[in-house]
Amino acid sequence: MFASSSSVARPRAPAPVGDGPGVEALDIRVGAVLEVATHPDADAQFVEKNDLGEAEPRTVVSGLVAYMPAEAIAGKRVLVVCNLQARNMKGVKSEGLVLCASSGGDE
Repeated sequence: MFASSSSVARPRAPAPVGDGPGVEALDIRVGAVLEVATHPDADAQFVEKNDLGEAEPRTVVSGLVAYMPAEAIAGKRVLVVCNLQARNMKGVKSEGLVLCASSGGDE
């Protein structure tokens, strides 16, 4: 039998440009990675301590294990989105989001 037309998912129209907060709402800061360790309860995640010019280093849990070794991250400069609500990531409080990019090569 065929599904009734009322149960078929229809694609949504894209949201008009300008709805909601724009990129200017992001609090993106440049910092330095002070420490990197594999998450104690999640082998696919790193726990990073980042110096963002605040009184205390900011802890960020990232999923970069599959893309680069800890040694490649330690001591590097990073961009961190800071105005996200802190989240408990398998027992570790993550206080931001590290932004990453690649050149499209093997790096």
